[in-house]
Amino acid sequence: IQDFAEKCNRSGADQLHLLLISHKSIENYLGNLPKNKVDAWKAVSNRFKSISIENDENEIYDMVSTVLARNDDRFKNYVKQNETSFDKLKSIIDKDQSFYEIRKTLGDKLALRCYPLHPYTLLLLPKISELVAQNERTIFTFLSSTERYSIPYFLKTNEDDFPIVEPDYIYDYFEGLFKNEPFGSNVKKQWQIATAALSKLREADNPLAEKIVKTIALIYCADDFKSIPPSWDIIADVYSINYSIGQIESAKEVLKNYHILIELLYRPYVRITAGSGHNALELIQQECYKISNTFNAKTIFNDITPKKYLYPVQYNDENEIVRYFDLRFITLDELRNIPSTGMELDTAADGIVYNILAWTDNDLDNALALIKGNNNQRAVFIIPNEVVDVTPIAKEFKAVSNLITQYSGREIELVDELSYILEDRANILKAYMENTYFRFDKKAATVYYMHTPYNIRRKAQLAQLLSTITTDIYYRTPRIVNDLINRNELTSAIKNARNKLLNALLTNNKQFNLGLQGNGPELNILRSLLITPGIFINSELPYLEYNCKDEKIRDILKEINDFIVYSDRTKTFADLYDILTLPEYHFGLKKGVIPIYITVALLKYSDHIVLLKKDREVPITASTICDIEYLPKDFRIILEQWNNEKEMYISNLENIFADYISTTDKASGSFVYIVKAMRRWYLQLTKYEITTKFYCDEDYNIAPLDSGSIKFREILSHPEINAYDFLFNNLLSIYDTDEYA
Repeated sequence: IQDFAEKCNRSGADQLHLLLISHKSIENYLGNLPKNKVDAWKAVSNRFKSISIENDENEIYDMVSTVLARNDDRFKNYVKQNETSFDKLKSIIDKDQSFYEIRKTLGDKLALRCYPLHPYTLLLLPKISELVAQNERTIFTFLSSTERYSIPYFLKTNEDDFPIVEPDYIYDYFEGLFKNEPFGSNVKKQWQIATAALSKLREADNPLAEKIVKTIALIYCADDFKSIPPSWDIIADVYSINYSIGQIESAKEVLKNYHILIELLYRPYVRITAGSGHNALELIQQECYKISNTFNAKTIFNDITPKKYLYPVQYNDENEIVRYFDLRFITLDELRNIPSTGMELDTAADGIVYNILAWTDNDLDNALALIKGNNNQRAVFIIPNEVVDVTPIAKEFKAVSNLITQYSGREIELVDELSYILEDRANILKAYMENTYFRFDKKAATVYYMHTPYNIRRKAQLAQLLSTITTDIYYRTPRIVNDLINRNELTSAIKNARNKLLNALLTNNKQFNLGLQGNGPELNILRSLLITPGIFINSELPYLEYNCKDEKIRDILKEINDFIVYSDRTKTFADLYDILTLPEYHFGLKKGVIPIYITVALLKYSDHIVLLKKDREVPITASTICDIEYLPKDFRIILEQWNNEKEMYISNLENIFADYISTTDKASGSFVYIVKAMRRWYLQLTKYEITTKFYCDEDYNIAPLDSGSIKFREILSHPEINAYDFLFNNLLSIYDTDEYA
């Protein structure tokens, strides 16, 4: 089938199509297949386009009304005799907007035309049939056949004064299909929960409670809460025809006593569980008491907020960069610790938007006073206009989380029940956060920046404020049109591309495109970072132009140049990275581009600089320059003050050890190549030459070696030698001279 699919995809002008038709999604048929066949299908499934054909439910409602044909005269008498019951059905239909579409099809006499189906049964029937069966055909069979749990079977066997098909009846009809649904599907899960709950309810001997379980399971199977929400009011309406309010509430108490029914708070919904045998609410209250002294509502809000960051959208779009503000919930005590001036904040983000948590009017007043006195240039504050204390809900959320951790793997049914409650409490807290801090149209909160309140009425206005802030702070940031490299965290592929570019800069900076071939990402990086701003002049005779046309990049190169020229042993690359990245210097460069601009600056002094890592000289290579990014405080640079004497000194050493110099070592741009050449010379000496302390002079007399030569030989015996110190300090000291010539 894979070959067939690929043949179809390659058919070109002579189109070849494979059309497969099934009653349900292919995934519904995979449940009972061996794993190897399921995996084989998953491997090729993306080659097929799934098209769902959905039937118009109004047509189904019309079909139901037609199939439920009746003798008009006899039915009129029946309606008159049961006028009270039909009036109840009409009132249910009239107060629920879910029946609006059906009434357009069946008119105002919906209650009469769909009888003996309860209106909610009519709503659920096509939804459930479409999920697990063959829709119209199955519905027609349900309405007209004489098989068990069909409508004719119901009318024949029901002995109520006013027989009506409630939703639990279609649960019985479709239950065999529920069993065959694939594991992991929503329908299968709801059936499993209902089956377990019904098993525990047998001893209660309350048929109504069992019917309610089935109806709630159907509502969750349909999963269309806009049409049929799982509220207790709807459950009460479903069974209000043949049961009193007292009987319905009594059944509810049975379900609660067996720990099968959960009443949610976020919306007035109910859920059923498999029945853990534990009183979940009591466990939650006990856990709340335990954590009372250690509970921190702020942590809960920061953990569950769906918004972790806010973006200055306009600034990012205009500058081809991604800057962002952390979004944090803080307490009054933490607000006191925020620096009130400058730009210092404990974040790697470009700023922080603080949502103030205040649970009393006094806290709110104190927080407002602190905010009005805060002039931190990277801090934005959102403070509620009124106090709403949701700490009890947050505490319950934390308690439920703890209980799930405690019982996980031991009490599956209890954990499921607690998971429903956890989701409910999370929804309440998320709704509070959204409505209090981000529904600016409701005027529930006020935004402050630099002690000034802002009239924010839409989220877009907050984003605009953040754009203004970032523009004011990062006014020296260059515009680099390459989001793959212009970021702090690079992918492995872009790191490799950057290394290729750096190697090319260090070895081939006189070649067109730096000698790079093909169409790899390294060429895009070259164009966006070096060619476009005018640093690398990509002409017939390419060269580096340090006085480039892009003023902002020119300033960056000047900062790096100043760092190199005025460097000493006290400065590290951490100082340079601070200048280029921290907001107070206004560059705000992303770390991905910094090694490239450092390399460009180093090339200007490549013959006279020494790169040190923890006081040990390292070669100037692409990998070394990239390593600086991770631990810049470990790296320093020394620019040797050059003159003719030192030039002659190095030239003489080259001549002396010319036979041992490697061209690859020399290309590294430091003095390491000379020391390596000396080491090669030393390693080819005989053992006698290495150990002897005497020599034969021109007159064939045996004379002792001078102490300088012995020390020189001893130093070369060590594999790790700091080239700069050895050449420009140690050698002079060994031979007791202050002259290089």
